[in-house]
Amino acid sequence: MKRTRARAYNTGEFLEESAMSTSIAIELPDDIARVLREKWGDLSQHTIEALAAEGYRTRALSGAQVQRMLGLETPGSRCLPKATRSLPELHRS
Repeated sequence: MKRTRARAYNTGEFLEESAMSTSIAIELPDDIARVLREKWGDLSQHTIEALAAEGYRTRALSGAQVQRMLGLETPGSRCLPKATRSLPELHRS
């Protein structure tokens, strides 16, 4: 199996594919972004949380993957984000 490696843009360190991340940019009209920022605060974090919750709700992501997305990954950790606790049909990672 071929390993994929890339140099991290901020440190210059080589990372295996599983350690890499993807950046997504969205464009919003300034007035809408301002309203959402006033309501939710950090739009980037809110977007990541919403994406994680929707991925978990639709079973596209496991609990462990959601934890990784939200930086909640700790050895033996089973905590899930608040947004997923009220979902009716939770599945296990």
